[in-house]
Amino acid sequence: MRKVWLSWKARQNLGRKLVETLSQVSDSPYTPRYFITYSYLVVSAVGILVTSYLGISYSESISSNVMDEWCNPNSEGIGKHCFSDFYSVVEIKYFSEPWSRGSTYPPLAILISKLFSTLGPENSRIGLLAYLATGMLALIFPLIHLNKVRLIKKSQSIFAVGVTTICAGPSLMALDRGNNVLFLFPVVYFVYIYTCQSKYGKVSALIVVAALIKPQMLILLIVPILSQKIRLVFIACLVYLLSNLFLFSLFPGNYFVNISTWVGNLQGYQTYPGMPSLGNYSFANAVGLILGFAKVLTGISSVGEVFRPGLTSATVSVLSAAYLLTVITILVLRRNVLDRKIQIIIGSCLVILVPGTSFGYYLIFLLVPLFFMEIGSENDRQEFAEKPERRSYLFQFNRITRISISILFLLVIPPWPFQWGILKLGVKEVWNNYGIMPTFVGTILWLLPFILLTNSERKSSSVY
Repeated sequence: MRKVWLSWKARQNLGRKLVETLSQVSDSPYTPRYFITYSYLVVSAVGILVTSYLGISYSESISSNVMDEWCNPNSEGIGKHCFSDFYSVVEIKYFSEPWSRGSTYPPLAILISKLFSTLGPENSRIGLLAYLATGMLALIFPLIHLNKVRLIKKSQSIFAVGVTTICAGPSLMALDRGNNVLFLFPVVYFVYIYTCQSKYGKVSALIVVAALIKPQMLILLIVPILSQKIRLVFIACLVYLLSNLFLFSLFPGNYFVNISTWVGNLQGYQTYPGMPSLGNYSFANAVGLILGFAKVLTGISSVGEVFRPGLTSATVSVLSAAYLLTVITILVLRRNVLDRKIQIIIGSCLVILVPGTSFGYYLIFLLVPLFFMEIGSENDRQEFAEKPERRSYLFQFNRITRISISILFLLVIPPWPFQWGILKLGVKEVWNNYGIMPTFVGTILWLLPFILLTNSERKSSSVY
């Protein structure tokens, strides 16, 4: 009996030491650039070979079909591809009731696309090309800014991080679809910058602008809330509401019908099956995937039902609200010990996880921390000693978070081309296009905020 007790105590001590080791903040900077670059090269090389062997288009395997077959190839799109998230929004200007066909785009998002569509002569591609070029510039703008303020100076770092950001899987998805989420990339970057500088007025203003394009960006207001800037948050919400109401007045049709239709479209979109190859990274979908795989393993349902769990709108709303409330409650309890930049990462995760439908291109928000992680390798101890304000831009991760983020970067950044159709499981043809990696990441991404919550801000000056 004594031996059993000693054995149990030894295992308990080992577990305690393991937890302490994983939760300890490391003194060395976390710079995953080389790990990401090499994994990207390997995945891309293997992907090119595998897709060519199987006769699959690489671009289609990471995003959507090249042949949209609904636009005019003589005046729209590039070649056979239509960039539907751009042209479908542009078409709204021809409708007498803009939101009558199910669009979930808010007024400002539609106006931005309409603005680009007016560039150049009618029936030209100049608007689309300008739109895509602006989106690519938005992806590298944070790097340009960091170089201008001399936080990142080495040309090698600028090139490597810039190429990785533009060629990352989520970025390629957004470019391929022509989605305006690209324009929000520098907005999220400056949310980090101004939070580090404690300029919460600018943080709130940026979040309002982002929410006028993507309403779920309002979730980022938890950052000023955690810093007890309640008045600023109230003003931001009021400005958002009044701005949206004004922008609706610029469109044809019945004013109140337009607003109610748009709200109804947003609610219905939460159970939108979407495009299988883009994945769905919402928490509600993760629950559906997990339950679906459990049913398959027990023989209750077929493989095809895994990819379309069939959750009702009410179920999705309850799951999303419960998840949001749980994470925010823990955030509030740990706000005094949690680094503000980690709070923003958690907020960015919630922007992805809380909506019922959240496609792969929203993962670009998780690429923003890459720029700040590069600062640690660009500045030595002497530079931090001379300019101590630079420390505010650095992340302090414990070991379990470093391991988790490294795995996440490996799964998210390289353009994984592998789809379930390769395995010949006999599912419906549409679900053959569902990516294996989006399925896997979609079932585990919801854990990231909880892992980030295990961190504690450390005041020691030796951490950089």
